[in-house]
Amino acid sequence: MRRTLIAALALPLLLAACTGTEETPPNLRLVVADVSGTTVRAYNPTTGAQTATRASDAPVVSLIDDGTGTRVLETRTTGVRRIDAALTPGGAFTALTPAPCLVRARASESRDLLAVLSACTGELQRLALYRADGTLVWQATLPPPTPTTAEATRFAVTDGSTVTVARPNLTGGSDVLRITDGTPATLFSTDATINDLAVYRRTLYAATNSDVRPVNVDAAPALGAAVLSGKASRLFTGLNLLAAWNVDSGRLTFWNGTAGTSTPLDRTFTDLRDLTLASDGYAYVLTGTDVTRLDTYSLTGTTGGTPTVIIGGLSDARALSWVIPPDTATTP
Repeated sequence: MRRTLIAALALPLLLAACTGTEETPPNLRLVVADVSGTTVRAYNPTTGAQTATRASDAPVVSLIDDGTGTRVLETRTTGVRRIDAALTPGGAFTALTPAPCLVRARASESRDLLAVLSACTGELQRLALYRADGTLVWQATLPPPTPTTAEATRFAVTDGSTVTVARPNLTGGSDVLRITDGTPATLFSTDATINDLAVYRRTLYAATNSDVRPVNVDAAPALGAAVLSGKASRLFTGLNLLAAWNVDSGRLTFWNGTAGTSTPLDRTFTDLRDLTLASDGYAYVLTGTDVTRLDTYSLTGTTGGTPTVIIGGLSDARALSWVIPPDTATTP
């Protein structure tokens, strides 16, 4: 089967010698951090068959494609490294000192930078920013007060070596900080509760209890006009789409960047753990027990794609990404 890929997201390795608008979808693998992050598995999304598995030496908290399609950035509680389609570890990132307790990672849109959050019990939270080659750009200690849960600290890699952070303040709203060269500075405070941050088409967006809004870091008002209505708990980006998920209703909505348009799904996900938008043109949704596939070509319409569960039997799965095996990472 041949499908029309969204050109803005097609990987250079897939398009190097191609002309025209149609490409053969790559035979990629899905990588899942299963069993509370202690086991990493690779699957063929077409057949649902497991192609590789290994135990992790520390719990995996995040899996992010590296932008080339050939590696996944695997963030464990103890550090970051690259893994391939066979799940072979390699290319460890610079170790952090003191030893971290990593809980989350976010990459820049171009995948040239990766930020990680450390939240050790009884200590102030720390952020670190890496280049794609694994070298450390900076480390920063977030000022007190520290949120009661690490989940409440959300961040996104924005301009250059800058990371923007949102976390709850003592008055019920949120404080937004910007960290450049390892120095945190407060940008603004808002009455809105910011549940997540994400960069989409070079614009920073905030998920709040009422909508999704652009963040104006250098202008007023700090939060711009809503682009999506309704509570958003988490944001995901890729394939020229922004996805917003509501933890209360389970509703998952996709937006293609056009004002006044969005595509909600009929199916809800009450236990969404992660979402990845892969180079084969599909969105893959991870819950604690399974992976569901959605056709993003249909998501640019008005009815949404039909969700199909392709992987089941997972146990407290934590993270999801994709990678292309070397024997299939070729030009059509």
